[in-house]
Amino acid sequence: MKARALSLAGVAGACMALAARAFAVQTVVSLTFDDGFSDHLIAQRLLDQRGFKGTFYIITGYVERGYSRYLSGNDVLRIGAAGHEIAGHTVNHPDLTTLTTGQMSQEICGSRQALLNMGFNPVSFAYPFGAHN
Repeated sequence: MKARALSLAGVAGACMALAARAFAVQTVVSLTFDDGFSDHLIAQRLLDQRGFKGTFYIITGYVERGYSRYLSGNDVLRIGAAGHEIAGHTVNHPDLTTLTTGQMSQEICGSRQALLNMGFNPVSFAYPFGAHN
């Protein structure tokens, strides 16, 4: 009886080891950068040097207004051209839970449209402040 239990334990251990290796191979880590701050150009450079790609969530209204703390349109284009994902983060970065449905649509869809107009096809979106309802 004990020999059989040891044998089953050995098989179970081997299966667990195989499962752990299979899981490790499929692990995905996302490197994300919110708001489109101008210092994200440093992050892009560091990622590029190491062969990594990131997702950059852009507040499109800030880009359009040319705020100095934020990426310019050319910066966003350069990051996207380097193979990084450019994604939506609203037009003006409001807490979406405080807005009407119409205002939410303007923020989310307006941001997507602005990115489409820049030549991107955004498929990801980050809620400002992580707030959603």
